[in-house]
Amino acid sequence: MKCAVCGWYFFSNPKMLEDLNRLNEMYPVFIVSHRTSKEADEMLQASGLDYAVIPNVGLEFGCYDWYLKSVYSQQSAVGSQGSAILFMHDDLDIRDFGEFDRIAELTYSQSYIFQDEVEDNINQHRHGRMIYLSNRVIENMLSTVCDCKYAHDFIDQEHNPGSVIAGAGPHTGFWFDPYNYGHINGKPPLLFTTHHEHQQSSVPNTIWHYNHGIFHFDRQIGLLKRQGFDVLHKHYAPGLFIGRRNRFRENEGDKYYKVTSELKCQVTKVESELK
Repeated sequence: MKCAVCGWYFFSNPKMLEDLNRLNEMYPVFIVSHRTSKEADEMLQASGLDYAVIPNVGLEFGCYDWYLKSVYSQQSAVGSQGSAILFMHDDLDIRDFGEFDRIAELTYSQSYIFQDEVEDNINQHRHGRMIYLSNRVIENMLSTVCDCKYAHDFIDQEHNPGSVIAGAGPHTGFWFDPYNYGHINGKPPLLFTTHHEHQQSSVPNTIWHYNHGIFHFDRQIGLLKRQGFDVLHKHYAPGLFIGRRNRFRENEGDKYYKVTSELKCQVTKVESELK
């Protein structure tokens, strides 16, 4: 098993890099960082871990897709044997490194990893913070062209009535919103301009709700279930405290639950649009 880590919060907590170094002794770690500052790059260099710094596009699924197509695919091309991959965020408090051995032993094709049943329920049974994928699923994702609703222009009546989200075109791997440069809460702004377009003509583009990455992935994996893949599983790892934007449930108590309850309502509302 290999670990692909979306890097953002290590900048505020160096212990995360220490933990990832220890994990790297067990399973190879590669950090795909959205932090583009000089200080963050110096921290990554000093860590000794393999890493890349890419533009902050598409949230974690932008990182995951980059890893698949820029690291995994290159390794496969030179004859490296494919392996399962654990996709994860870096705001993670590792209390028991043995949890990774137990994840590596999973026989499923895909599984969401949660700390416990409470976290599972809060996230409505799926999230992008930690996902296990077998080599077979990965190869399928890379070879299957998805021509879903996200590939085509979409009129966003819920968040920005009358505005149009430009289609991303048919895609492979992980779908991610190419117009999202860091939007992670609340409703999208009315006008959200990409860097390139701002430089060229200031033509505005809207963006998808930040949860659409996991919506797409969950449906994509669900289609594989129809093909006989053993997917849509849940695995509990009580020794892994998985943060939500660097906030941890045990530290915030009622405040955390209030925030996640509001997020849950947002998720339910957005999902209803897609049915």
